[in-house]
Amino acid sequence: MGRNVGQDLKRLQKECKSPIPFAGALDLANLAKAKSVISDARVGLADLCATVLHARLDKSSPLRVRTDWDNDELSSEQLKYAALDAWVSLQIYQKLSHVSPPEKITQFTLPGTPVSILQDDGQVIAHGILSLDSTSPCRGINLTSTRACVTVQHVTVPAAILPLHGITLASLGTPPFDIVVKRSKIHKRSLTGAPTHPEVASSSLQAQSVEPTDQLQELLQFFSAPVSADEDWTEGVDDPINTLEEMENDINTAVAQLQELEANWSSWSPAIRSCVIMDVWHAMARIKVPKEHGFRRPFACALRDAILIPDAVDKQHVSSYLASIGTSWDDVLRFNASWLWKHCKRIIPPPEQLYPVVKEVYAAFGCLLDAKTKQPLFNSRAWRDAGNVLKAIKAGLLSDPPGVPLYFQIGTDKRHGNLPIYRCARGTNNAEGGVHHSGRRHLPISGVSARHASARLRDFVLMHNLVVGTLNRTGTVYKGHFDVWLINHLQLQLEATQHLIPEAQRLTGWINGDLYVPAGERIGILPVPDSIRVTADIESYHAEDGQFKHAFLAQQQGTKYAVVAIHTTAEKALFKKLLQENPLFNQRNSVLDWKQASKIWNREANGQEIFYKVCSSIYCLALSIY
Repeated sequence: MGRNVGQDLKRLQKECKSPIPFAGALDLANLAKAKSVISDARVGLADLCATVLHARLDKSSPLRVRTDWDNDELSSEQLKYAALDAWVSLQIYQKLSHVSPPEKITQFTLPGTPVSILQDDGQVIAHGILSLDSTSPCRGINLTSTRACVTVQHVTVPAAILPLHGITLASLGTPPFDIVVKRSKIHKRSLTGAPTHPEVASSSLQAQSVEPTDQLQELLQFFSAPVSADEDWTEGVDDPINTLEEMENDINTAVAQLQELEANWSSWSPAIRSCVIMDVWHAMARIKVPKEHGFRRPFACALRDAILIPDAVDKQHVSSYLASIGTSWDDVLRFNASWLWKHCKRIIPPPEQLYPVVKEVYAAFGCLLDAKTKQPLFNSRAWRDAGNVLKAIKAGLLSDPPGVPLYFQIGTDKRHGNLPIYRCARGTNNAEGGVHHSGRRHLPISGVSARHASARLRDFVLMHNLVVGTLNRTGTVYKGHFDVWLINHLQLQLEATQHLIPEAQRLTGWINGDLYVPAGERIGILPVPDSIRVTADIESYHAEDGQFKHAFLAQQQGTKYAVVAIHTTAEKALFKKLLQENPLFNQRNSVLDWKQASKIWNREANGQEIFYKVCSSIYCLALSIY
């Protein structure tokens, strides 16, 4: 028993050269789906462990994809990894053995029996009981041998459309209420035992999530500012340079603050706040150093090597191959590092290991003077940014998340000793390289939830696949299509003809959007809520306001003038003036009243050179200055 154990038995049969297939495979995912514990049998063992056992199974990529599993002697880490896989599989099987599979109702099922209602795509949408009145028509629909009346007591998917009624569950009001459902979509529900819906099973895991603190929110805001390829390591070159005496004072103060960030591990929270970690290249680019500084490149290499640690096994294999051709790891690292990273995985260690090493790099390079300009590598702003990066490391936002594979082997380099070729999901060494630049345009600067951002990225991926197309790992076009609406139509047709062709293949694990009411959320130009307009002194849009610049944007936002980021020369001059003259804007040692600041700004708006701002627009610019 196990996950994908059938494939393991086939490989074992091949290794043993047995003509008789090895039978007896029990796939735990298929068993869990058959008992309605999960809705999709494609989940991995770690997800099964979380859903069934409410525990986390570490499936870390560096150990799982190691190439020395064929050795006669395995390391203690490998033995523990293999033992956990076997033990967890047994625990999941024993747990599932006590779960009764869902049972469809029959004409002899008694009224009052607890049941669950399924949508045509297999999702549980409501719970209730078979109605005590099973003879009279319900809401104008007659009861037949294939239909039954159900008294709904709890709704799990309010937006689900009822096929026989043509209305949503939400439109029927607060339970209890009666509806007519196909008998094939009604399962008996056990009031004890394991939960029958994946959302219920994972609730205990969700309850353990940690709410971000105010300091964490500030760090996320600091790192969320986009860094273009042009800005990488060059922004701030033209900033005014302080006198040497003032700079020494600033640096001494900054170094003293840096030394205060000592590693007090007993006070560090071990909680995993999120599996969405900061991009390591963005984190490195947060510290702006002069492009012409002589120590810029050595500092970049030292910081890279401090954060990204080569996998020991891969490094050993690569070093052995390089030695066989008369070179070494250090030589290739100096002249062709990109070749190394194609054949060697790299990890970002936990905070307690990463923090002191990165801090040492900052302390070693920050004060080094350039031979020509006699200026240090770090100015006061760079020291402040270095402190923020260390705070992020301390919060665990840069280290690799446990159990999330970041490397995948995509081939073997036959020209170079059959070394593995890896693909990394961590990102590129260009802050906005690859698809990041296109994807970035689909996301707002700030102020959206993780679900909203995820929806936008999914939409971007869908449209990219539909319009541009994509290649698989072998470089050929995928067979099939990505048309969501065609898949929805095929699933409905297969469901409608199931009684005619029982043996026909069914689309399982697919959530059919045609069976639910679309969400009221909008992706695009959103109207500014009335509460924000009133708070920020923003006037509403009227037909005569079309004479101003960005009139279409203002019309969609419902505001007299468009709400945009600070971008014009007049706006930058206004911001500078407010910093110099308005006490509210130059409070360096206290929290700025963003609502009042947006009011002061919006009273200056004219729709031609100065436009409306909300709190987040002013906050983002002020954050970069303070």
